[in-house]
Amino acid sequence: RATDAAGNPDPTPAAFAWLLDTAAPTDGSITVAAGYDIDGSVAISTDNGNDSGSGVDASSAVIERESAGLGAGSCGSFSGSWTSVSAPDTSVATANCYRYRLRVRDHAGNWATSASASEVKVDLTDPATPSLVVGSLANAVLNGGTVHFRPGTAGSFDVTPSSSDAESGIAGYGHPTL
Repeated sequence: RATDAAGNPDPTPAAFAWLLDTAAPTDGSITVAAGYDIDGSVAISTDNGNDSGSGVDASSAVIERESAGLGAGSCGSFSGSWTSVSAPDTSVATANCYRYRLRVRDHAGNWATSASASEVKVDLTDPATPSLVVGSLANAVLNGGTVHFRPGTAGSFDVTPSSSDAESGIAGYGHPTL
């Protein structure tokens, strides 16, 4: 309440309501697709959640990622170090695994962290060109890398491919039909 030098009080004193907000926002989420990324861009969707106290400060939202090495389709140990990224995340590197989290605070400064349940494995390299081993020839001949056979005659041969891919490994091989 204000009073002037003559002793006259303010007829409508200011009133304030005070609310102690010690609770962080709830129900936030971050989602990425689990599995392999092969184009160098990880799609990320977020929801800042709710806050019944001072309200969510949307401008505080930060997407962060943690990395680990990728070899033979398995993630190594995650670093424990988080780096800020944007959505979509186009700064990924091949032969790495990534985990993502969302950090957001309310207007009172209470932080909440939501983690994605998924890991993204980044493999941006093609597998090595397969080498072929031909064997078990029956009514067929291998000559200089070419198998020769006589149509209309029963015969067979085996072809065994071999290749490598350091990041994800080899899932399978395809052969043309003769």
